[in-house]
Amino acid sequence: MLTASCVHFDGAVVETSPFRHFTIENFIDEDLAASLLRWFDEEADWNARSIAGLGTLSSVDLHTSNLGHQLDFLTGEPFLSHVRRRMAELFATDLEGFVDLTANRMTQCQEIGLHNDVSTLPPAFRFTHRLVLYLNHQYLEEYGGTLRLANTLSESQPAPPQKRILPVHRSAFGFEISESSYHAIEPVRKGTRYNLSFTFYPGVGGTEIV
Repeated sequence: MLTASCVHFDGAVVETSPFRHFTIENFIDEDLAASLLRWFDEEADWNARSIAGLGTLSSVDLHTSNLGHQLDFLTGEPFLSHVRRRMAELFATDLEGFVDLTANRMTQCQEIGLHNDVSTLPPAFRFTHRLVLYLNHQYLEEYGGTLRLANTLSESQPAPPQKRILPVHRSAFGFEISESSYHAIEPVRKGTRYNLSFTFYPGVGGTEIV
């Protein structure tokens, strides 16, 4: 049975440049990854959407989806509490609110421009951290879809520290959302780029979002 033990935060270290984040290889077990890919390919009800003029992708809300008996634990409180607690420990903060769980799909020529994920909602409703799990059937760097990190949007300032993160199958990227947490997704050149995004709210107020 697939449970919270299928995800692995061991060895994660928060880096501070260009903003607070961590990366983990082999974040989930192979059987869970295979089950998710099968659901993405065969059952997910994808909805195309635009990201505030930055680009387009397709997404699906797992909280309102029929995941089947193998995957329904993903939206259960025991599993989400486990992930929430480990994220809070890594970033030395309190995360007690709702955890949104959304899958995203990008295909050839799609990209997302530079943005920082900062919300304009009242503080009680602002998400503060994200954890992104990458999934794909096969990935090579020339397929594109690389995540690019920066700490400023201004082109008039000296070039900020940069980092590029490949969306390698079963790897994960977690980060703290701030005014400097700029990131972009380079164009997908081949194949399909899937991810599963956990979005964390700080307190109980965030449960009213969905």
